Amino acid sequence: MLKEVEALRTSLDSRLTALEKALADPRQHSLLESLILDLARVATEEAEATTRQAILAAQAAAQKVAESARADAAKALEDEKTEAAALRHVIEEAKAALKKAEVALKEERRAAETAAREATTAQRERAALRESLEQEQVARAAQQRELDAARAAVEAERARASSVEQQIAEVRQAGESERAALASELDRGALARKREPRACSSSICARASRSSWQRSPRI
Repeated sequence: MLKEVEALRTSLDSRLTALEKALADPRQHSLLESLILDLARVATEEAEATTRQAILAAQAAAQKVAESARADAAKALEDEKTEAAALRHVIEEAKAALKKAEVALKEERRAAETAAREATTAQRERAALRESLEQEQVARAAQQRELDAARAAVEAERARASSVEQQIAEVRQAGESERAALASELDRGALARKREPRACSSSICARASRSSWQRSPRI
């Protein structure tokens, strides 16, 4: 198409040159009509060829633009599909993470509730243990008071028994001393009787009688 236009333009230029020569030469005025018609025909053909060339060039440019637009649109569509797929993947991951978070939250709630129940039970057990400990302390205090009272009673009984034993020992010691003195007096009386036999005086007989009574077992 470009060569055809160039050939028509060259033909148009040659006919225009011939027309100019004919106009300058009166002898060729008879050829002016045919030269003008021929020039008009060639000019029309050149204009039509130029128009066709422009149309074809425009169509080619439009086709290139359309192809480029289609390619861009296809690429954009593929990019959109890729982005959409990536977005769907992200959404699926987010949903999965949300489900995991919900499960973990439920587990944490159950664990918190269990821990709360265990804490409540532990508090109750501690309260019961504290009450039991206080009762045990009260019982121990009462037992300690009873033990102290029993110890005091035992000490008092021991002191009383010791006092009684001391009194018994003193009585025994006094009895032994008196028996020893009486025995000594009796021995002296017997010795005197051997030396001077005579009837027992009333005082000696009384002492002898009292000595025999004291020598008899006494508690």
